[in-house]
Amino acid sequence: MVGGISVPATAAQVRTRRLGKGIVLKSITQRNPRLRIKVASVSPQARHRIQVVLGSGRLPGLERTSGIARRKGAVVAINGDYARPSGRPVMAFAQAGSLLQTPLVWGRNFALTRDGEKAYIGHPHIKVELGSAAIGSVPIKKVNAGGPRKRSLALFTRHGGTLERPPRKGCSARLLPEGIPRRAATGGLRIRYRVGVVRCSGKRLRPGDGVIVSARPHGPKSQIVRSLRGTQATSLTWSLGWEAAYETVGGNPTLVENGRVVIGRAKPDAFYLRHPRTGVGIGPQGKIFFVTVDGRQRRSKGMTLRGFANFFRYRLGASWALNLDGGGSTTMVAGGRVLNSPSDGRERPVSSALVVLPIGGARRSAPRMSVPGATIWDEVVADPASTGGLADTLVSRGRARPRSLRAAARTFRAQRAQRIK
Repeated sequence: MVGGISVPATAAQVRTRRLGKGIVLKSITQRNPRLRIKVASVSPQARHRIQVVLGSGRLPGLERTSGIARRKGAVVAINGDYARPSGRPVMAFAQAGSLLQTPLVWGRNFALTRDGEKAYIGHPHIKVELGSAAIGSVPIKKVNAGGPRKRSLALFTRHGGTLERPPRKGCSARLLPEGIPRRAATGGLRIRYRVGVVRCSGKRLRPGDGVIVSARPHGPKSQIVRSLRGTQATSLTWSLGWEAAYETVGGNPTLVENGRVVIGRAKPDAFYLRHPRTGVGIGPQGKIFFVTVDGRQRRSKGMTLRGFANFFRYRLGASWALNLDGGGSTTMVAGGRVLNSPSDGRERPVSSALVVLPIGGARRSAPRMSVPGATIWDEVVADPASTGGLADTLVSRGRARPRSLRAAARTFRAQRAQRIK
């Protein structure tokens, strides 16, 4: 007992291995309760950088954590956000200074600055704006998350792939980048663009090497798009509400906030019971923890959500921690091999990953991959520690509408049942 709170037994076998300067891997084996835990800690002094990676590089798509680690040349990697039926992440996602997706449901995120000196965990307050001398600052509500609404703009990037494309019957402008993301005066990031093609017709624009800003053809925002002309200088500014946040990946729920465990005691939801878990935490002096816990096996029973929170707070000393996609998705990779024992008996493709890369290391381009078979999504929906369990919990807590994640799961089950018939 620590401060009246039950934590996992400390009588455990711990093996420690150094993966690089400032990167330490601990393999923890406990007997009562039976647990197998992997903890990779990355100190601020490490000559490596943490990055988030979109599974398969574009939407739609799923990719195994080991595949992501291999193509990025990662020292260590863990699975990231939950997945929608298409394989896309559920929460906000940003990579290399570009916002690739606004959230599909209410959730939390882990974020980093470019230099890795600051990390954040919590609910992001996302703000995206299109700006130029002619139009001032205009808010954008969606990024690769559906078409424009009647009174708002939508943004599409090449990462939207075949899943998120600009509307065919819309008013769209292609913006071509002129430079890299830089810190804005507001604390967010700004990318400068020049206006390429503006089209308000039936032919769809493709992002190419740029991005597409779209409005409904006869909506009040269409005039803003029409006013963009020629090589006019413009910019996109985005922020998560955290200073200079450069990369972000989602999860749910927050486990530890400002040094306090925020997961209550036993809940009726299956999501809170013992399962395989994946999480990320922020410790003293900016140390980052990647943690996986095996479960649903004789050698490792898994952790409750509260037990996982207690592990971060009282065993690792984390001030902040976030639960990521768990269950059969739980995976840690180092040295080119899977270190833990996935509960499915095989590695499950996931929507995204967190990786630790050597500074200046080789970077490989993302492959073009198709979405795995329907059975993968069936497993994710049925898994109480993955998307299915999260959906039920969010709806029961009033954090998501039934038509969002849970409705997608229900629709998929119905379609699959119809195919079987």
